[in-house]
Amino acid sequence: MRQLMRFHAEWCMPCKASAPAWKKFKEDNLSLFDYVDVDVDKEPALAETFGVQSVPALVLIEDDKNFRMRIGSFTEGDLIKFTE
Repeated sequence: MRQLMRFHAEWCMPCKASAPAWKKFKEDNLSLFDYVDVDVDKEPALAETFGVQSVPALVLIEDDKNFRMRIGSFTEGDLIKFTE
């Protein structure tokens, strides 16, 4: 199964603005992805592993070797487009 990761931080206003879209997308597509929320302040090594330098960031892991990243605030429509 593909994995969808959201990198965020408590202090990040765009992260807070995007949180409802993330929640709704997860509810509507629960069976399509393994969802992971990553607080970059609590897990900086994981953020570094994926090269996340700005939040919010989305990482879609297609398989063991390939992943895509999107940086910046997002809507539910952006999530749909990103995961197609």
